[in-house]
Order: sequence, then C-alpha cells, then structure tokens
Amino acid sequence: ISREAGAGAEEIARQLGERLDWLVYDRELLEHIGDEMQLRTELVESVDERSSSWVGEFLKSLELAERPTARKYRSQLVDTVSSLAAKGECVIIGRGAAAFLPTRTTLAVRLVAPRKDRIEAAEARHGISREEAERWIDEIDQQRKDFVRESFHRDSADPTLYDLVLNVSRLTQEQCVDLIALALRRLED
Repeated sequence: ISREAGAGAEEIARQLGERLDWLVYDRELLEHIGDEMQLRTELVESVDERSSSWVGEFLKSLELAERPTARKYRSQLVDTVSSLAAKGECVIIGRGAAAFLPTRTTLAVRLVAPRKDRIEAAEARHGISREEAERWIDEIDQQRKDFVRESFHRDSADPTLYDLVLNVSRLTQEQCVDLIALALRRLED
C-alpha cells in the first residue's frame, strides 16, 4: 500500500490485515532492517523513505565506527521487503514496494486524497496546528517522492504503478478494505 501523507494507510492496512489474517509491515520493517544492519531502529527510522542526499548528510553528522550508506540501506530494504513478499500473505506499507515487487504476485494499491482533507486528518491525528499539518504533509510527500525517484527511478504518484488507486475522501476505510480484499480475491481466481 503506497500512500500520500495523511491518507490513513496505516489504519486501512491494519484493518485489511485483520480481515485477511495477514501480517502488516510498516515500522516492523525498520526493526528488521536495523537488526540486519546492526543499527538501532531509531537510526534506521531517521533515514527511512528519505532521499539519498538527506540520508548522506544525516549519516555524515553521526559519529559511527561503520556508517551505513544510503545504497546499503536501500539494498537491505529491497531484500527484506522482497523476502516478506515471497512468503506471501502480508501487507506492506510504503517503502517504494510497488516499484520493485513483481506484478504477477503483488496487488499494488495507492491511497490518495485532496490535500485539504489530508491536512485536516493530520491535524486531528497528531493534534497539531493547521500550519504544522501543512508543513508535515508537504515534507513527508516530498521525501517519499524523492526516495522512490532516487531509489527506483519511478514516480510514486504514477497511477500505472498501481492496480488500484483509491480516494480515501470518497470512500470510507471499510470500503477501501472491501475493495482491496475483493481485488485480491479476483486476482487469485
């Protein structure tokens, strides 16, 4: 599940995982990658879904004996997500997965909504001001877009990357889960 910031992907993914009895991977990916790279999860989280230039600057500012590179992080990310996907029956949130997972065995979904609706959702969810929510939405969307472009040479907003693009402002979370589950069943037929 790819998402615009504030589109409610985490909640939709968790509901979908419960319905299908599948594991959902979001922050859990970071813990696994941190273990594999022998880094604290907080360090991995700080570079997750960010552009190479940002990652490079951040890593230069750290005093680590062995500094991971953005390339090494992306390589570990692809290995981890690909391994989970190969086992099947899981929901993966973000990390550019739609750009590299095999289309034959993957249902790629993008959750979108008008910016104003996502700002309102961010205000409510994070308890922040409108101005903070606007900055947060814009910053996260740009970081994710840059990450996918630099890592996989794709545009995360390109609808041809996805099997379903759902507007969460027009559909309830339950309707999104219903549509995703239906699409999965149809692909299995």
